[in-house]
Amino acid sequence: MAGNRGWIPAGTDVNVACPARVRDAQLGGCHNFPIDQWTARRAVDDHLVEPTAAAANRAFLQRAVRHLLAAGVRQFLDLGSGIPTAGNVHEIVHGVDPAFPVVYVDLDPVAVAHGAAILSCAENAAAVCADLRDVPLVLAAPPVRHLIDFTRPVGIIAVDVLHLLAEADDPAGVVGRYREAVPARSHLVISHVLASASTPGPQGETPRSRNGISNMLAGWDLVRPGLVPMSHWYADSGDGSPDALESTTYLAGVARKSASVR
Repeated sequence: MAGNRGWIPAGTDVNVACPARVRDAQLGGCHNFPIDQWTARRAVDDHLVEPTAAAANRAFLQRAVRHLLAAGVRQFLDLGSGIPTAGNVHEIVHGVDPAFPVVYVDLDPVAVAHGAAILSCAENAAAVCADLRDVPLVLAAPPVRHLIDFTRPVGIIAVDVLHLLAEADDPAGVVGRYREAVPARSHLVISHVLASASTPGPQGETPRSRNGISNMLAGWDLVRPGLVPMSHWYADSGDGSPDALESTTYLAGVARKSASVR
């Protein structure tokens, strides 16, 4: 862990694992503690996650955000973001222009507290504690209202999160409500665990078939190359992603809201 401990919020219990810090440990980050590192290793040892899944999702996220920037998107709402550690959306976006706003949304107050500390010096980035399923609450959050202009295209990021929603949560309806809230030329970025008899997914996950994942994209226009295995989505885009980041259990894609959709 890095020597600068300013990112650690007061009252943090370093002996209790936090899912967002576990993900950071899986990415080789420095915003985690030994208990998080142990939990990350145990998940791999118990075959609950692919060893490369976190890194493959991060590499896809980076490629997709660069694609959105090239398409003219200038503001981003990252749902279920976890801790906004190195290589996350705001670093890519602010590398192009620090004035472009980024808002991270996560249900875990520990993750949001860490995020707020990390983003304390970033003028146009914020972390919001909210449940992505409660779309009106997310859209009404003060940082979202302050930073995001919903009359202009928005990049909605839903990477490695929608399989945490059960069927009873109506994930397609949730995604649809975000689509209704944004204007034409907005984009959606998604990666989702693909259902497989050999990889049933850990407790709390709902892997879905290709059709089940495609249903979440109703009303959006998929951009090329469509809904594909995650490492196939423009993996030759020059981001340096090694073949070792192949993840066989995810589908990923980027979609655009056309002017004809209301």
